[in-house]
Amino acid sequence: MPDRLMNISKNKLLGKRIIHLAKVDSSSNYIRREIEAGEITEGTVVVAGSQMKGRGRAGRAWESPPGGLWFSVLLRPRLPVDERALLSLVFAVGISRGLDSFIEQKCQIKWPNDIYLDHRKLAGILLETSGVEEDAYLIVGVGINVNIDCDKLGSLSSRAVSLGDYSSAALELDSILEIVLQCMERYYFNFLHQGFLEILEEFKTVCLHLEKRVEIASGSRIISGINVDIDSKGRLLVDTGIDIEKISTGDVNVL
Repeated sequence: MPDRLMNISKNKLLGKRIIHLAKVDSSSNYIRREIEAGEITEGTVVVAGSQMKGRGRAGRAWESPPGGLWFSVLLRPRLPVDERALLSLVFAVGISRGLDSFIEQKCQIKWPNDIYLDHRKLAGILLETSGVEEDAYLIVGVGINVNIDCDKLGSLSSRAVSLGDYSSAALELDSILEIVLQCMERYYFNFLHQGFLEILEEFKTVCLHLEKRVEIASGSRIISGINVDIDSKGRLLVDTGIDIEKISTGDVNVL
């Protein structure tokens, strides 16, 4: 049973029902089980005090101790698969704008959806989809370091940062959740109604590595060059010195 229920009254969809759990394997796994049981509606948000099996992109473990904001959202966008993939970038912009309202320094984004502060990782997003049928769903998993002692994250400590380190005021997780969900919903609806191009231009203004030298691990390939642009399909354009590579998936390392 949920430990606590609430809602974000200003939103039309995201957060109309919020389930708070003290501890869970992962908030996304919880949503998936509820989908199978037929007991969850679109827009529901599941928030975990801590996760035992939080995960990030490429199956990596995501440390989720108490003090962070760990949540997942259930959506059912009626979009082709290639357009659904653009939501990684859309939500990255929305979440970063929400977090900007709590600190003076502005967040940046490492493609496709890692949110950085001071060149260290503040938040991550994982999109998981069921396919292309009418009953297809999208689970948006979000992890934000808020009041985390990054020195206790082991091998990740030198690469992680916590929002609380950049705020002079105490940060309440529910307040951050409310603002972040409002921003996520605004950018989501803008994307559905107006398309991707305007959000793409905003993404470019906060991209950590645009016009910088990068190295990208994409499948079995390592691609090096200058990230010269991001195209309308959300792909990185990298000038290798020989040609322009269009990269739709991979891990970026800024050189």
